[in-house]
Amino acid sequence: MSQTIDLNVLADLFTLIPLLGGLAAYPLWRFDRRCQREERDRMASVRAYVANRHYERKS
Repeated sequence: MSQTIDLNVLADLFTLIPLLGGLAAYPLWRFDRRCQREERDRMASVRAYVANRHYERKS
């Protein structure tokens, strides 16, 4: 009987561990998305600056 309980506890742990891992990974995923967005915005501003300099130099 105790072996069945141990197997049930083990099954519950195998169910809970991926869920807890997913919850722990969510802030990291949000942080990564924010870094990607900041990098994209930074590159867009650099491209706008270079295009503006090029335009000013032509005129």
